[in-house]
Amino acid sequence: MKLDEITGHEGFLDEILNTIPSGVYVTDLDHNILMVNKAGAALVGRTPGDCFDRKCYEILPTSLCHTERCPLHRAQKLGRSIKGDAVLFKKGKEIPIRYTGRPLKNFKGEVIGYVEHLMDMTEIVEREKLIIEQHDEVLRLLSEKTQRNRELNRMNEELLNLGRDLEELAHEHSVSEMALEIADQIRNPVFAIGGLLRRVMREMPPDADERIKKDLQACFTQ
Repeated sequence: MKLDEITGHEGFLDEILNTIPSGVYVTDLDHNILMVNKAGAALVGRTPGDCFDRKCYEILPTSLCHTERCPLHRAQKLGRSIKGDAVLFKKGKEIPIRYTGRPLKNFKGEVIGYVEHLMDMTEIVEREKLIIEQHDEVLRLLSEKTQRNRELNRMNEELLNLGRDLEELAHEHSVSEMALEIADQIRNPVFAIGGLLRRVMREMPPDADERIKKDLQACFTQ
């Protein structure tokens, strides 16, 4: 079988288009749908037969329809392929899509229509959203860990300062105890000597030397 026999087979283009997993629309210059694959019709919840001879903006309403950013309008104006992102409105839902619009030319190079390729980006957008959420969660955990580390460092510093204060208090307590002990060791002999001197003075005869009495009395006043 030759190539022209294959390409001339009825439904050849439909078979080719239906092998493409994303949506493909072919329109004339007035945006009337001439051909659509199954994936393109399923994207808007229709069958290919429901889409023929209808305006693309009726079957495929997007956030770019009736604006200067319409892929087909820009493709016609610039004479080349146009790519971008848009939102498809389907039964009250908003579906993120990625589109490519390009002029369709005949053998003479004349523009006779447009080809629009559409890809449902819902799954990709959800994955990107999940990645962003996971990234934000990692940043949050890192921030919390950093904050906890700062708090631990602050607590460690407070414990070190408390340890120094306790050491100073213990040192002061030891010095105080040592001073009291020394005072006790000094005070006890002094009390004993003082008691002995008082006893000596009481037992001295009345006619004892006045100089000796004065010397003894001076010991109590010092």
